[in-house]
Amino acid sequence: MDEAKLERQYKTALKKIELLERLIEDKTRELYIAKEELKTANLYLQGVIQTVVDALVVVNREGKIQTVNKAAIDMLGISEDELVGESVEKIFFKGFVEGMNLNELVAKGFIKGIEKTYLTGAFKKIPVLFSSAVMKDNLNEVKGIVCVALDITERKEQEDRIRELAETDELTKIYNRRMYTYFLDIEMNKAKRYGRPFGLIMFDVDHFKAINDVSGHHTGDIVLQRVVDVARATVRGADIMVRYGGEEFMVIAMDTGLVGAAVLAEKIRGAISGHVIEGVGTVAVSVGVTEWRPDDTALSITKRVDVALYKAKKNGRNRVESA
Repeated sequence: MDEAKLERQYKTALKKIELLERLIEDKTRELYIAKEELKTANLYLQGVIQTVVDALVVVNREGKIQTVNKAAIDMLGISEDELVGESVEKIFFKGFVEGMNLNELVAKGFIKGIEKTYLTGAFKKIPVLFSSAVMKDNLNEVKGIVCVALDITERKEQEDRIRELAETDELTKIYNRRMYTYFLDIEMNKAKRYGRPFGLIMFDVDHFKAINDVSGHHTGDIVLQRVVDVARATVRGADIMVRYGGEEFMVIAMDTGLVGAAVLAEKIRGAISGHVIEGVGTVAVSVGVTEWRPDDTALSITKRVDVALYKAKKNGRNRVESA
């Protein structure tokens, strides 16, 4: 082989080496750029995760915790170092009062906003809205699962407040007339189905209009509040007391007939008449009593106890009458 040919082969080989070096350099640069982009994406993702107000836990297919955010750390009461790499079922899922299973979540694939109760690391029960989503790769293989728990304590408190406003008389803090209808219907159904009797007591404050006219409505409100306080302390724990309207009140006396209800009614009357209200003195109540009958409707039993109350007023007030 002549020298010229060797030189040509050498130059050709050299060009191929240079080309390969440039290719390696380009691929190295691309790999570096890809790594930097991935690093930036991870930083961005971590930023998003940490700013999410819900407790967020990312778990791999083996059930080990990979990532948690601050909200999750605060809820669990455990540091990030103690969480990452640990079993999600032992660390996170065990706190759910209703129970939680990783395999069930994976099988379901996606869960959106189911209410659960969580027992925190500080042994405080909080209501949460739980969601989860399975992560899969391009081959549709499960790689992990993302779990999110939203603390809904404030929402529950608002719901309780709304429910209280709907069910409770604002002045006396006992059930309102709407709830009288609700509870009366329940007790009537129990009586029909199981033969469990109940009594109904209706009372109102004697000469209440005169109290308002002489002392003013503010004093009248105080009188109603004190009357309710005394009556509540007198009825049994299972009995239901409601403000029926104005100065009229109802007591559904559980598991008792006419005689037992009359005894309770007399206790209420005596307790109220013996109580001194500051700035007013003593007040009296008239009381009507009846019991449930098999042919009763809500209207008929309510009318009957109202008749008994009218009888008590007609016969001199500050007394108990039955019908």
